[in-house]
Amino acid sequence: MKLRRMMASVLIFTVTIGFLSAVWPITAKASDPVVVVLDPGHGGSEGGAVSVTGALEKDLNLKISKYTKAALERYPNVIVYMTRTADEQVGLTQRAERASEYGADIFISQHLNSSTNESAVGAEVYVSNLEQFYSSLKVFGEKVLKELSALGLTNRGVKVRLSQNGSTHEATGETADYYAVIAASANRNIPAAIIEHAFLSNAEEFETYLSTDAKLKALGEADAAAIASYFGLTGAQAEEGVNISYQTHIQNMGWQGVVYNGAVSGTSGKFLRLEAIKINVSGDEKLGIEYSTHIQNIGWQEWKQDGDLSGTSGRAFRLEAIRIRLTGENADKYDVYYRVHAQDYGWLDWAKNGTAAGTAGYAKRLESIEIQVVDKGAAAPGPTSRCYVGIPAEVSYQTYVESKGWLPVVKDGATSGTVGQGLRMEGLKMNLANLPCSGSVRYRAHLQNKGWVDYVSGGELTGTEGTGTRLEAIQIELAGEAKENYDIYYRVHSQQFGWLDWAKNGESAGTAGYGFRVEGVEVKMVAKGAAAPGSTIRPFAQKPAEPAAETQAAETAVTKTAAETAAETTALENQAAEETAIEEVVSGE
Repeated sequence: MKLRRMMASVLIFTVTIGFLSAVWPITAKASDPVVVVLDPGHGGSEGGAVSVTGALEKDLNLKISKYTKAALERYPNVIVYMTRTADEQVGLTQRAERASEYGADIFISQHLNSSTNESAVGAEVYVSNLEQFYSSLKVFGEKVLKELSALGLTNRGVKVRLSQNGSTHEATGETADYYAVIAASANRNIPAAIIEHAFLSNAEEFETYLSTDAKLKALGEADAAAIASYFGLTGAQAEEGVNISYQTHIQNMGWQGVVYNGAVSGTSGKFLRLEAIKINVSGDEKLGIEYSTHIQNIGWQEWKQDGDLSGTSGRAFRLEAIRIRLTGENADKYDVYYRVHAQDYGWLDWAKNGTAAGTAGYAKRLESIEIQVVDKGAAAPGPTSRCYVGIPAEVSYQTYVESKGWLPVVKDGATSGTVGQGLRMEGLKMNLANLPCSGSVRYRAHLQNKGWVDYVSGGELTGTEGTGTRLEAIQIELAGEAKENYDIYYRVHSQQFGWLDWAKNGESAGTAGYGFRVEGVEVKMVAKGAAAPGSTIRPFAQKPAEPAAETQAAETAVTKTAAETAAETTALENQAAEETAIEEVVSGE
C-alpha cells in the first residue's frame, strides 16, 4: 500500500519558468512490494461491447488482464491481483472494495472501446480528476499510451470525465469522477485508471489488435510494461522453461524494451522501419539462437547469434526480411517460429527454423516482429503458407560472342549466344538475384588450347573478351546457402551437336577433344529437388582418346602376323607352281 500512503502526504513540485511548467510524478517505491489490482471490465451477464465478429468484450478483457498479470509477475517486488479471474459478474463498487481489501497501490480497469462511428480507432486512458491523484496518474496514462502507440494504436490521449449529477468526492468535496470504478476507488484512497485499448466496432482494428490470443497478449504486455515503468520495476524474469527474448531498434524511436515469447516488438500503422534486432534464448543451457537480416542496399547479412546486433545502427537502412534458427546440442528438441509485419502487406504468416520471413525485391520495410519457441513438432502459432513475399530467385547471365561482342543480360532459361549462325562464344558472366538466403553462383569455362580455367563468381568474366578463343564447355555450381536450397541447371548449343542435354550443379556441359565451339547457353535455377527443365542424359560429349601404346603394339603385331601369313601363302603358291612345271617337263620327256 506504499503508493497510497505516499500519495496521501505527497507534495507535487511544480516549477514555472515563463510559460513552461513541469510536474514530476511520484513513482518512487519503498521496500514493500507494489500491489497492482487489475480489473477485467464487465463479466457474467454484463458482456460489454460486441465486436464486428460477435466476440464479447468481457472475454477479451479477461484475457488481456491475465496476460498483464503474467508479464508483471516476472518482476520482483510486485504483487498482482485481479478483481475477477473467470466469467463472473462483479459490481462496480464491489470491484473497488476488492482492490481496497487487497491493499492496492493502483487500480487499473482494462476495457475495449466501441462506437456507433465505425471509423473510430485508437486507445485512450481515463484517470481520476482528484488533485491528489491526477498529476501522477496522467503520467501513468501517458506511459500506457506510449506502449500501445508502439504497437500501432492511435493515441487518443489521457482524459478525465466528471460526474454529471453533481456528486462530489467524499473526502475533499471535489467534483467526483463519472466512472464508478474510478470514483469508488478514489473514495477508498486508491488511484484508479481505465484503459480503453482499441475499438471493437472497427473491423480493421479488431483484426489487427484483437482477433487472436497473440494480439491480446501484446496489449496485455504493453500494459505491464507501462506499469513497470511507472513504478520503476526492474529485473524482469522470463517464464519457466525455454524463453525467447528480443528487442528492436525503430526509426525515430531507438531501441524498444525487451519483450518475450510471441509479444510484438516494433510498431504497426506508424510507417516506421525496423533497423536492427537483438535476440536471445534462455532456459536451456544447450540451446542457442542465430539470426540473419536482409538489409536495404546490403542484402543478407551474415548470421549473428545470442544477443548480437543484426541490422545497422545510424545508417537509416530498413530491415526487409529475417531468418532465425536454433543452435546447440538441443536445437532438435524445439522449433522457432516468427512472423513479421511488412510495409503494405501487414502481418505475414509464420516462418520456421531458418526460412525467410518478410519481403525481397520490393523495397518494403519490416515494421514489427513476433517470435516464439515451441517444443519440436508442436502446432504453429498460426498460418504458415505465406511468410515471405519475394520476386522469385533468379540467375542472370550474358555472353560475349564472335563479331557481336557482349549480348544483353538474360534470365532464367533464356538463350544467350547464337544458334545456327556459326559464331563462337568467347566469354560468360553470371549472377544471382532475389535469393531468400545467402549464397552465390560459381562458374568456369573450358577454353580452346587452355582447358579448364579457375572458377569465378559475382559477375566476373570466365573465358576471354575479343581474343578469338572459343569456349568449348562450361561448369556452373551454387555456393553457400543457395546450394542447400536450389539446383542450377544449364545446357549449351555446341558446334555439330546442337543443343546438348541439361547438366546440373557443377557437371560439365559442352564438348572436349573435338575442337568444337559453344555457340549458345541456357541456365535455370530451380528449388532443391525440383524437376529438371528437360532431358539430362547427354550434357557433355568427350571425344574418345587415341589408342594406347600397348594397343598400337598389339595392332602392329597382328599386322605383322597377317603379312607373314600372306608371305607364306605366296611362297606355297610359288612352290606349287614350280612343282607343276617340273611335272610337265617330266611328262614331256
